[in-house]
Formats: sequence, structure tokens, C-alpha cells
Amino acid sequence: MKHLILSILVLLSSTTYAVAGKCFTDKPATEPISQSLPRFEKLQVGPLVNVVLQEGETEHIRIEYEGVSPEKINYFVKGNKLSIYLDDAKFTVKSEEVVKDGHSQKLPVYRDVKITAYVTYTNLKSIQISGEETLSCDDALSSKKFRIRQFGETRVELASLETGRLKVQSFGENRLTIRNGVSNVQSYRLFGENRINTENMAGYKISTSMFGESSLNVYASDEISLWAFGEVKMQYSGDPQLNRFVLGVSSINKR
Repeated sequence: MKHLILSILVLLSSTTYAVAGKCFTDKPATEPISQSLPRFEKLQVGPLVNVVLQEGETEHIRIEYEGVSPEKINYFVKGNKLSIYLDDAKFTVKSEEVVKDGHSQKLPVYRDVKITAYVTYTNLKSIQISGEETLSCDDALSSKKFRIRQFGETRVELASLETGRLKVQSFGENRLTIRNGVSNVQSYRLFGENRINTENMAGYKISTSMFGESSLNVYASDEISLWAFGEVKMQYSGDPQLNRFVLGVSSINKR
């Protein structure tokens, strides 16, 4: 009987138990971070942070996260820029040396981390994102000038953008899609194997420099100036004058 009682007490004192095929622990569920923000016009996002942009009447942020302590998540407005990043991962993720089975290897300090920041903006004119994550916006963006910078293997998807001048810089293997809108003057600087699709955004004049194996899909009504080095691809629609200087193998087609 004593052995039976002891066994029952051990089972009851366990911090992890199973019910109906699910595992429960005494660890509390992570509560999302939710906070109002000062006014900002620029957004800078570090690795491991996915972003969903939402237009609203006041600036606000809500962060859902798994596999990381909230104390390691930085989010603040300085000047007119909102920065979101993890400790030791502002631009790239820091590595640490781990010994496994007698072998030493370097692994990122963050593993199995999931973070999504829901950012409410009133006026936005600049986006910078690093890493391998996604930034999306289903609301319309509008600004006199707009700038997008991508580093790594990021994916930016915008439903609509209206701006007088768009400037895009992509380094790595990034993806950019703008599904609708207008940008009279557009500038693209692509380094690596980037994929840019803004064909459904009306444009007047486009200039681009492409280095590597990037591809560009655009619309222009007046002029396209292309400087390319490498194996580049460009598809365009409209009836622009095409000025080009290409070193390497290129594929340039009008739709």
C-alpha cells in the first residue's frame, strides 16, 4: 500500500501530463505584447521577425512570439523610425559554438523561434527588413517618396502603393511583389538573385542596375534604363523607350 501511495504522489507531482493525446505543462502560455507607439514614418525589422502592416488611426504594435523570452524582443521608436529586432540579431543572427557527440559546431543563438509583429501605421515612407522572413500589407500605402531595402532572403508583399518616387535596394535572394498602385519614377538596385514583380503598378520612368541573376517584371509608359552585369531577366509592359547596357547573358522581353 505504501508503494502504491508513493507512486500516486510521484505522478501527481509531475509538471507534465497527458490528457486526450495533448501535452500540458505548468509553463504559462506566452501573452502577446501589445502597446501604443509614438508616431513613426520608417520601419526597420531584424531577422526572425515576420511583420503584418495594418493602416489605422494611431500607431500600435502587437507581437506574438514562441520560443523566445519577451525580454529579448526590442521594439522602440527613435526619431521617426520604429525598430524591431532580437538581442544579438539586429541585422544578422549571432552564432554560438555547440559541442554535440564530441564534435564542435556553430549554431544560431535562436532556434525554433516564431515571431509575428502586427504593426499599425498612419503614414509610412520607408521599409527595411533583414533575414528570411515575410513583411506583408493588405492596406494601401501612400507617400510622396517610398523606399524599400531588403537584405538576405526576405519576402515583401504589398497590396497597393501610391508614390511619386519609389527606390528599391535588394541584396541577396529577396522577393518583392506590389500588386497595384502608381509610382511615376522607380529605381531598382539589385545585387544577387532577387525577384521583383511590380508590373501591376503603373510607372512612367524606370531606372535599374542589376548585378548577378536577378529578375525584374515592371510597367513603364515612357522610359526604362537598364544597367546589368550577369545573367539577368527583365519583362516589361507598356510602350517605353528602352535604354540598356548589359554585360553577360540577359533575357529582356516585352509583354
